[in-house]
Amino acid sequence: MERLTTRLLKGDGYYMKCSQTCLNDCQDICECEGFDRTINKLGEIEDILGDDYDLDRLRELVQADREGRCVKKIDNRNIYMDRDCQHFTPATNADRIRSMTDEELVQHIWNKFGCPDGKNHVTCGCLGSCKDCWLDWLKQPAKDE
Repeated sequence: MERLTTRLLKGDGYYMKCSQTCLNDCQDICECEGFDRTINKLGEIEDILGDDYDLDRLRELVQADREGRCVKKIDNRNIYMDRDCQHFTPATNADRIRSMTDEELVQHIWNKFGCPDGKNHVTCGCLGSCKDCWLDWLKQPAKDE
């Protein structure tokens, strides 16, 4: 995609690229206090993305990352190579489980297994809510087997 901003020659801000050829100075016409902040933020984003990017691909990667479906495999000592997206692979089920919070993990196990070992869902004190039993169990120190 084509950039919409250009960095100022002096200073640390940006201006709209179209203002180079525009007969109207949009910045003079606009009375919005946030206009400069908006242009500067867009310029910063364009600096991160570079000149050649695919918004659909970026959207897909962000969604996969939010859902925990991407993990970074560090297989190269070169720090720049490690940051390359080609080194991201889909997360395994085990990776997804490892990244869960206690509350997320409880959601997946409580209704399948009942109360944890040593607890009875009638007498455990959680009034039949095995979710609370599992959450309590997950937060206890691990015991050597």
